[in-house]
Amino acid sequence: MKILIDTCVVLDYLLNRQPYADSTDAFLKKALRAHATLLLTAKQMTDLYYLTHKDLHDKVLVKQVLSRLLSLIEVVDTTGDDVVLALSSPGSDYEDSVMIETARRNDVDLIVTRDFAGFSVSPIPYGDTLKALTLI
Repeated sequence: MKILIDTCVVLDYLLNRQPYADSTDAFLKKALRAHATLLLTAKQMTDLYYLTHKDLHDKVLVKQVLSRLLSLIEVVDTTGDDVVLALSSPGSDYEDSVMIETARRNDVDLIVTRDFAGFSVSPIPYGDTLKALTLI
């Protein structure tokens, strides 16, 4: 199973943001035990660096945290075609539409997010970490 994880969910895990961190941790552990392929987009990595640094204020620590993350999660590229196709998406959030197109091209089975509104037009099933736990 291929699972694309939204930025907000990754931040919950990395920054131990409650009340979401515990369910995110449980989801990640179960997904890894089930040998699911966990994915992020390259664009997300720059966002994660910026947002994690904003919270931790330590570039060395941020790089260590993201390096550990990358030992568990694969990064897929977003292409120019993904960006163009997202422009014609009926979705209300362009960034989420780009993620949907990237997920579609990479044959993703599930998108894990807390932003249901941004993914409401997704042809790929989506849900929060609790829903993902039941699907893995």
